[in-house]
Amino acid sequence: MISMLCPYCSVHLTVDDDRAGAVVDCPKCNNVFTIPTPPPTARVTTSGPAIVPYVAAPKRLPSRYEEDEDEEDRLPRRRSRRRAGFECPFCGSTRVPAVREKISDTGWIVFALLLIFTVCLFWVGFLIKEEYRVCRDCGSRLG
Repeated sequence: MISMLCPYCSVHLTVDDDRAGAVVDCPKCNNVFTIPTPPPTARVTTSGPAIVPYVAAPKRLPSRYEEDEDEEDRLPRRRSRRRAGFECPFCGSTRVPAVREKISDTGWIVFALLLIFTVCLFWVGFLIKEEYRVCRDCGSRLG
């Protein structure tokens, strides 16, 4: 077993020895990196898995949103899990958006009309609501 830290988010990962050198994505941050090959002396231990320091700099893959691949400050490629088939158009997050409610435009119109014509029922307009979705990472309103 190989124990290591993700080079991007420092989450502790444990993988089988046969996965050394394989390209994987982190289960927490979805960044792609290569599992290092441990030195031969660190592989065989009796007390538990060998902890291998990540010495090499992670290979940075171009983002699918970048047009110029010669840029030095490229972002690492993120793999989406496609749980809900969603990707934020503003930040690229694959987290499921938050659902919020607000009083709809129709509700405000009903409120104003009932306030004018039947003062005792004006509050009914506040019951007419609509849902909207917000990205959990960047807070942008979606659709």
